[in-house]
Amino acid sequence: MPRLYIDAPIIPNQSFILKDAPFNHAIRVLRLQIKDEIVLFNGTGGEYLAIITSIDKKHAVLQVLDFNPIERESSLNLHLYQALAKGDKLDYILQKATELGVNSITLLISKRSIAAIAEERLDKKMAHFRSIIISACEQCGRNTLPVLELPLKLHKLNLSSELNYLTLDPKAEDKLSDSIKVSTKGATHKNIALIIGPEGGLSPDELDLLSKKGCQSINLGARILRTETAAIAVIAALQALFGDW
Repeated sequence: MPRLYIDAPIIPNQSFILKDAPFNHAIRVLRLQIKDEIVLFNGTGGEYLAIITSIDKKHAVLQVLDFNPIERESSLNLHLYQALAKGDKLDYILQKATELGVNSITLLISKRSIAAIAEERLDKKMAHFRSIIISACEQCGRNTLPVLELPLKLHKLNLSSELNYLTLDPKAEDKLSDSIKVSTKGATHKNIALIIGPEGGLSPDELDLLSKKGCQSINLGARILRTETAAIAVIAALQALFGDW
């Protein structure tokens, strides 16, 4: 059944007017018609079954039938810190990370970052990234949106004692399969933060800084992965090892 994100309160047994971008997507892209059913969610948890009762040129009226509190979140508390990447690579990472169940995504600026977001374009770019996340949630069935944080310079990143922090280094001795240990500070293998560098990887100084802050470096074998591959590969492996796969 089609799913549609609505940035507004949704109340069972009441009518809801669909307009603007959600209207265009439902009526002109999905080509839904009167009497078609659709699932609505607003990112705060759960979903709503609705039926289209009328359509005109600029809006449609939906009758909200009932609320389903179902959640499809992973058992992992997983946070991705992803360095900015060129072209549409970041779109791909945001989409797949959302599908794989991350709880939050923080964009990072590192020494070797080639991509940059001009300050005057930041709001527009963040809105675009948020739309990628919303579309991924519509597709994969998640009813809670991952939090998207503004770009942060890597050296300003403060590590929480409640998370196990991992980053990738081809020279690291530890592998992912034996890297997650229960932290003496209270973090467990269910609470993980993953730091991924840009196309050129993190610099030695950055890796050293992260290590001093308590981040563990791991390697993924003999093959060097692209930044857009690395994030997705590790998240998928973590889901298989400790999540709901």
